[in-house]
Order: sequence, then structure tokens, then C-alpha cells
Amino acid sequence: MFAVEGKRARLFCTFLVMLMILSTLFLVGSRTIGAPVRDSGVLPSLSGVHKTYWLTGDALQNWNKSSPGPLITASEGDNVTIMLLSNDGAMHDWFLDFNNFQLGPIHSPDFNSRTVWTNFTFTAVLNQSSGFPHGGTFTYRCLYHASSMFGSFEFFAGPVSSFVYSPSMPLAGYALSFNGSASWPSTGATILSYAWDFGDGNVKSSPFASFTHTYSAAGTYVVLLNVTDSASQTAGSSMTIIVDKPPPVPFDYAVSLSLNKTNIVPGQNGIVVLGLILVSGTAENITLSSMISPSTSSIRISLNRTSGFPAFSAELSIVTDPSGQVGTYNVTILAVSSSGMARNATLTIVLIPTPPDGQHPEYVLWGMVGAVLIASGLAVIVLLRRSRTKTLGLP
Repeated sequence: MFAVEGKRARLFCTFLVMLMILSTLFLVGSRTIGAPVRDSGVLPSLSGVHKTYWLTGDALQNWNKSSPGPLITASEGDNVTIMLLSNDGAMHDWFLDFNNFQLGPIHSPDFNSRTVWTNFTFTAVLNQSSGFPHGGTFTYRCLYHASSMFGSFEFFAGPVSSFVYSPSMPLAGYALSFNGSASWPSTGATILSYAWDFGDGNVKSSPFASFTHTYSAAGTYVVLLNVTDSASQTAGSSMTIIVDKPPPVPFDYAVSLSLNKTNIVPGQNGIVVLGLILVSGTAENITLSSMISPSTSSIRISLNRTSGFPAFSAELSIVTDPSGQVGTYNVTILAVSSSGMARNATLTIVLIPTPPDGQHPEYVLWGMVGAVLIASGLAVIVLLRRSRTKTLGLP
């Protein structure tokens, strides 16, 4: 009798063990256990493996009552299942933080059950918008307790090529800056070279992430960047760039005079040279005119040329009346282009009184210079004669 009872007990224990094994296999292989499934939107990779991690969240005791939480690892293409349970009954949400403290595209549905596990499955892929930006170590957190519930997530992946350029609206003939520092090597490696193909026949390679290139002509160019890392892995990316023609250089010109001010005795005449130069752009026809202020009949002015394309020069003739009124007068030369761009230059004319004896100022000046020269000559002669007299011993 006891032998029969023992046999029945052994059979019952064997049945319980088999039931527990089958239950565990069912739980691991199941996609959802009493919780809605959040589809990651990423097709599973045929080359990856399926990894499952069990995490119990607690706002005070972190994940699985360890700080930081358990290490999670994945390689590119792996399907990762995170089984989630709330230990404290509070609302939690598991998400992958790519080290910027922002909620990324990989995060679970909310869960707060202490008894029903929530299944969250995603595929670990390199994708700037819906997956991992690059390989490396990231942080997983709870959306509602980000500072107290966290752990490390190591993602093993190949290199990533990425670049930007500036300015955003490039122009032909102007330097364009390219920067590939957003590229990333294979996990644990370093980038050795950045190979640029600018789409205009120029191909350059450099160990530095930044490069400058100038397009000689406007057009649409496809720029390629290939990066190679120390693990002999390569990755490439491309971008289409539209290079525009530079806007036309605006027209500009300048007006100048050989003199800005002159003194004239009534009755004298003179000539001042007027110059026009092209500063930038395509030359336009310039029309010249003149005016004098205050208005007077004592001075008459005229230009020997009143229009033309810069650069050119003209002569401003000044004729004064012998009985002209002494005073200061401003002559303005007004220049206007065919598009209406105006420039001007001013000449100040001072009519000064006629010197005594009808001499002009320059005659007085030369007379003074002559008198000084004559006086100096006489003094030299006197000194020479005295020196000669002493030499001869005469009284």
C-alpha cells in the first residue's frame, strides 16, 4: 500500500515539474501576457536574435531593486523583449534615453500592475528617426521617475555616416562648410577617415570631420560622405544640395573733385577736375549738373562733359567777374544715374579782395620770395668782402 502511494506521489511531483516548465516556456514565448502590445513599427531583422529581459519597477528601489538597474545589451538587428511589472503599484513607463533626457521613439506603454506582466518588444536598428542614432551605451529610464529608475543599455552596431552643411542656401563662388562630426564609429572603434564626394568631380579625404568646398557654378549636386573606422567598417550617407547663382552686385559709383576749396581774386579764372569711378556692379549712364549757392552773377561755372559711363572725368571751368562780390560760394556737382542713384561733390570758392597795386596774391608771394632771396644775396656778398679785407690786412 505504501509503495503504491509513493509511486502516485512521485508521478504527481513529476506532473507538477512538467507543468511549471511548460508554463515558463509559454510565458517566454508569448508576446503579451495580460497587457496590450505596443508595436514598435520596425520590421524584425532576420539576422538578429531574440533577447528577453524581466524588470520590476519601483520608484524608491529602482529596477529589480538594484541601482543602477540590470545591464541590457543588444546588437544591431536583435529583437528585444522587455517584460515589465510594477513592484509598488505606481504608474511606470519604460523608455530608452539616448543620453539627452528626452522621450525617444522607443518606449513602452504605461503599466502599474503588480501581478500581470506587460510585454514590450522592439527591434534594435540603426535609424535616426525611429531607432538608435548610433552604437554605444545609453540609459533606460522610467518616464515618471526618470532620476530614480534607470539602468544602462549597450547597443553594438556598425558605423553611421551623417553630415550637415552651412550656409543653408549656398551660392556659387562662395565657400561652403561641411561637418561630419555627427557620424559615429562602430561600437568601441574610432573614425579614421572622412571621404567626401562633392558631386562636381571633386573628391577629398581627410582625418578631420570638417571640410570646406566652393562650387564654381550653380546647380544641383549630390554630396556623399563615407566614413571608415578603426574596425575597418564603413558607412555612407548622401545629401542633395542646390547651389544658386549669386545675386547681382548692386551698382554703385563715387564722385570726387581735384580741389575741395580754392581762393580766387575777382577777375581770375580756374579749372577743377571732376572724376567719376565705378565702385561695384554694372556701370550705368551718369548725368551731371551743377549749381552755385548763394546764387550770384560774379561766378560762372560750366562742365565740358555732362554725361557718360564711369569711369570718366570732366573739367569744371570757373570764370569770375572782375567786379565780383567778395564772399564764400559753394558749387555743388550733382550726379544722377539712369536708375536714379544720386551722388554729389562740393567745391567751396572764396572770392578774396584784390591785393594793393592790383597785384594778385601769387605775385605778392613771389615778390616776398624774391625780396628774401635778394636780401640773402646781399648779405652773402657783404660777408665775403669783410672776410677778404681781413685776409689782406686792410683797415
